[in-house]
Amino acid sequence: MKADKLLEHLALALRFDEDEGLSPKVQAKARGRLAEELLRVAKENDIPVVEDESLLRGLSFLESGQNVPEEFFPMLAELVVHVEALCQSLQAKSR
Repeated sequence: MKADKLLEHLALALRFDEDEGLSPKVQAKARGRLAEELLRVAKENDIPVVEDESLLRGLSFLESGQNVPEEFFPMLAELVVHVEALCQSLQAKSR
């Protein structure tokens, strides 16, 4: 199966916990229907969902519990800025 087809049905959940170190970890990795379920649960619980194919492609080799390599930190920094802006926007709308 082509790599693009594999990415279509892949979802990753990342977590950063300062107490566990400086590197974010893959909290969950799912494919197919389980990936769809992961996305559904995230949205239902107001967990920001960001679709970034290049980041997903780069992190697709990681498994749950593995640290994100430092080479991806610049991409993750952009992601954090995007998520923070999204959260601020949602908070402003709910006021």
